[in-house]
Amino acid sequence: MHLNYFAARVAGCLILGASLPAQAQEIDGTTLFNDNCAVCHAEGGTGNPGFAPPLNRPAFWQAMDAPTDYVAAVVIAGLHGTMTVDGQMYAGLRMPPLPQIEDAELAAIATYVAGELGETEADATVESVAAVRAELPDNAALMAARPAE
Repeated sequence: MHLNYFAARVAGCLILGASLPAQAQEIDGTTLFNDNCAVCHAEGGTGNPGFAPPLNRPAFWQAMDAPTDYVAAVVIAGLHGTMTVDGQMYAGLRMPPLPQIEDAELAAIATYVAGELGETEADATVESVAAVRAELPDNAALMAARPAE
């Protein structure tokens, strides 16, 4: 009897989960950003002066043709060099590559960064992230792709 009750509850949960709206089942870019990126860039992408630049800079993202592709490339390949962001120098900046982040999760993170923090209409897809991963630019190309600040 107890086993039947347990099986019925599990089945009920599975049915409920399958019937949730698609939006509730989508991957949340904000949560993924907070779990993977906020340790350096802080929640909301406000950055850590001298350590990790802020990402909540709409003018920066709006100046790019493909901001979600840039986010995906930087996350997959990492980024290093010296840059000045909002008057703050980031010398010896070294963002580690995170190629283990799956394409669907990276699409959600890129959409959050470029779309929400960057206030753009950019929307990354699994396919766009896979395309970036297949033809990954090198560090020099990523640094050159940054809009002047």
